[in-house]
Amino acid sequence: ILPDNALQIRVLFPAKDVTLNQDMLLPLIVSADDDFGLQDCNLKYFVNDSNASTISIQSTISGKLFTKDWVFDMKSLNLMPGDVVTYWFEIYDNSPGHQKAETARFRARFPSIEEIFREIEARERSTVEELENIGDRSRELQQDFEEMRRELLREDNPNWQQQQQLQQIIEQQENLSEQVDQINENYQELVERMQMNSTLSHDMVQKMQRIQELMAEINNESLQEALQRMNEAMENIRPEDLRRAMENFRFSMEDFAQKIQQTIDLL
Repeated sequence: ILPDNALQIRVLFPAKDVTLNQDMLLPLIVSADDDFGLQDCNLKYFVNDSNASTISIQSTISGKLFTKDWVFDMKSLNLMPGDVVTYWFEIYDNSPGHQKAETARFRARFPSIEEIFREIEARERSTVEELENIGDRSRELQQDFEEMRRELLREDNPNWQQQQQLQQIIEQQENLSEQVDQINENYQELVERMQMNSTLSHDMVQKMQRIQELMAEINNESLQEALQRMNEAMENIRPEDLRRAMENFRFSMEDFAQKIQQTIDLL
């Protein structure tokens, strides 16, 4: 008779206590192995101090190794802010003794209203700080650019050093634009999550949407076209084309800084 080695089962992901997102979906990965084979993998859970419930994950399992990706959809649990779901997996082997093993227990918590507001406030503080830094740098760039533009109004063609300075200003403006895009992307992710949260007021969600729309307008088509024209003018270096491109670029830089300030004022 072969000895029955210990049946093992473990949660591979997330393998720690988590705070639930607003979509109430918790992706899980569970793995088990046993030398006699496996059967009947279940998820066990309870909410707060209620009785445990069981969800069958897979009854028939071929082979001695088992790995399963599964999403625990908690929308039907009707969780309230502050509720905690404790969960774990169990599995049985095919030995005559029909041994059972369980994973460690983990907790998934639906954040309280206070925590949700703190997350929004922290994200908005961070957004303001980042936009203020970009706004400060944008105003410095405008000043440098205006000095350069006035110099070139008195000359037919920029010299090599002036060309390099102009190119640096263009590249730095492009970098600021990319930073704004990243901030907007991060804030949009927050807005999308909060839209699924029924505990937030309609007015708050609308305000967040308006902030996100304003940020999306910072990098508008006019700015992108002005950057493109500046790059083209720098390649060809025709005085009249360069002057027109610089004039358009100046207005676009001013608009960029103004929209940043409008967004900060709303945050």
